[in-house]
Amino acid sequence: MTRKTFHARALHTEATEHHLLVGLADHGTEPSDYLVVMRGLAAGEGIPTEIVSSVYLEFGGETMAGQGCITRAVLGRGRLELHVDRKRCKQLPYSGFEMTFDPEAATQARLGEILRAMMPDQTLLHIED
Repeated sequence: MTRKTFHARALHTEATEHHLLVGLADHGTEPSDYLVVMRGLAAGEGIPTEIVSSVYLEFGGETMAGQGCITRAVLGRGRLELHVDRKRCKQLPYSGFEMTFDPEAATQARLGEILRAMMPDQTLLHIED
């Protein structure tokens, strides 16, 4: 299986009372590659129950998306790797994703903090020093 790699020139995070979200895109206004990782905190308007119980992953549109697809996430300085369960999420064309980005942008966006809250199971998320 292949891995998708791209450099994220745009990095966005959100932490609201309803959801946690990380978005990475190769371009800020007209991306050709983008990835969204989201976890709902409470079911409600726009947040289905299944998004509360597991992490949602979307690459390039809803046709390539799924629940509980991420088997492992590794956050390093200036990069994020996501490993995908291809049996569970056959609609995703890749076995994993590796995005690089400006480390300062990640710090400003609180990327590590958001990912820790999104993936509290320490076996799922590994943060490299």
